[in-house]
Amino acid sequence: INGYSENIVLYLTWGYLSGRYPEYTYTSMQQALIGGYEDVATNIGSTDSTVTKVSPVGYAWRLAFDEYGDKLYDNDGRHPSKLGSYLAALVHFSTVYNKSALETDWRVNGVSEKHAKNLMAYAEEAFQKHLLVVEQGERRSNTFP
Repeated sequence: INGYSENIVLYLTWGYLSGRYPEYTYTSMQQALIGGYEDVATNIGSTDSTVTKVSPVGYAWRLAFDEYGDKLYDNDGRHPSKLGSYLAALVHFSTVYNKSALETDWRVNGVSEKHAKNLMAYAEEAFQKHLLVVEQGERRSNTFP
């Protein structure tokens, strides 16, 4: 990474449905992931020529978790279901293009209009409140108007 003038996007993932090992619940695993990704972004973004963003998928997942719970996961409780994948894609769209998820009319077959609108709102909230950008060692929140 050093020596290149590139933008880097880190994919902040979600905690497993049942956590991991006895010491982690979903919530504690999610908090550990958030802290870890933010630390990595700060370290990478301390170089002069690199802009690092953390795509806040894990935050969106946490926002949607109370409503959707295990519906965000595939059968293994770790990988995303169609709903979880759609949510992740919406957050990445906003992060990469610096546009609101509410601006897209992209839909996934099998995701109802109601669920699509709900997930778009969770993606938007995560993007507005939790996008982290680190440039030349300076941490800043989203610059989206």
